Amino acid sequence: MLRFVRAPKFTRGFCGLGQFERLRVADEAPAVVVSEANQIHFNLALESYLMDVVKPKVPVFFWWRNDKNVVIGRNQNPWKECNTGRMEEDGIDLARRFSGGGAVYQDLGNSCFSFLVPESKFKKSLNNDIMLKVLREHFGLIGEASGRNDLMIEGKKLQAKGLSSVVSRVVNLSDLNNSITHESLTAPLIAEFYKQYNDSNAALRDPEIVTKSSEFTSDPKFQKLLAQLKDWDWRFGKTPQFTHLLEKRFDWGTIEVNLDVHDGMIHDAKIFTDCLIPDLIPLWESSLRGHPYSVDGVSESLQSIPIDPENLHICDEFCNWVTHEMKS
Repeated sequence: MLRFVRAPKFTRGFCGLGQFERLRVADEAPAVVVSEANQIHFNLALESYLMDVVKPKVPVFFWWRNDKNVVIGRNQNPWKECNTGRMEEDGIDLARRFSGGGAVYQDLGNSCFSFLVPESKFKKSLNNDIMLKVLREHFGLIGEASGRNDLMIEGKKLQAKGLSSVVSRVVNLSDLNNSITHESLTAPLIAEFYKQYNDSNAALRDPEIVTKSSEFTSDPKFQKLLAQLKDWDWRFGKTPQFTHLLEKRFDWGTIEVNLDVHDGMIHDAKIFTDCLIPDLIPLWESSLRGHPYSVDGVSESLQSIPIDPENLHICDEFCNWVTHEMKS
């Protein structure tokens, strides 16, 4: 099913000097960049590289999509927005944008686009019109622009499925017209982009096709962006402070665990229980403090405690429970 995802920087005009370093795009005419690297961290890095390193002086249309992932905004909590444990099991990438916005699930059924336009040429309605005109003239779908960034068809947004923060009413384009695919949209969108920006020589140029082996990817500036987006500290460690409260009744007692998490690390752990083996509690608390708030981090910290064999089953139950709750 095809869904649109408007890239967060869609609404930003851009002003800057410079040339496309190691990208075959002229400075004097509108340009199209199509990514065939269906990987979320790569494409987010490319978008930032285009905006902040290349700094185009011409309008650029960036057309891309990603294999299965969840992408969150700069200030969102991944443990609240998605089931990180299940994502890991299912091979779903987690990415955090440099910009804001909500959490969405993406896969190859999502088509993502960015307009990178110099401030002197930027007109939001023009960029909206490109998408709406293609949908109307090529696929018979009547839509409208709504709010700050939304394109609407039948009162529903053209967007990927929102996750826990705000669940939006969305529509799949292929449910409205089954001839719509990422491939069938590509040519008319590129043609309309060139038309709207008055490029009479567009037919003489091919889009710049980008892959993971494209020459510019060896640029240290691109590699730095890619490394940051993939880094655990950026994806998880930049999470705002939050508290995770866990409660459960075991055969050996009722237990309440309070985890205070800063920047993806367990800053403090407080455990309250009526367990009849009180010496276990300070061991658990001290072992959790200072470890990453992750299944591996918590499991490693709890399993490293020297435990009396008589209490090993209690510790195993406790560890399995905490890590299971973190995956939920």
